[in-house]
Amino acid sequence: IKITENQRQGRNLRLRSQRQSDSCVLSSDDEDETRDNDVYVTDKVSRELGPLEDETASSKPSGTVSCPICMDGYSEIVQSGRLIVSTKRGHVFCSQCLRDSLRNANSCPTCRQKLTHRQYHPIYI
Repeated sequence: IKITENQRQGRNLRLRSQRQSDSCVLSSDDEDETRDNDVYVTDKVSRELGPLEDETASSKPSGTVSCPICMDGYSEIVQSGRLIVSTKRGHVFCSQCLRDSLRNANSCPTCRQKLTHRQYHPIYI
């Protein structure tokens, strides 16, 4: 059995990083073909599919800003009148979630290091 794969780029610009793949299985009763070739082709397809699976494993593209507490993204935070804030260690939250968190505990929600209201600041993107 031989497995071959054809890849093509998606036409939609939003999906340009996603690849679509078609697979087909070809079989033959001809015993003259070597088995080593079949294994090589199958292994090659597996190696090619590995990076594609890694691309889709991440649900958010790199460079996306979101609050890890409320899970709102940049646009939701800004549209609701909140600010994006960063702690002195670089942990990013929406202003409301960090303010509320510091009312309950004087520590960073991410690393649990001591944090006061003076140790974070808004960031403007």
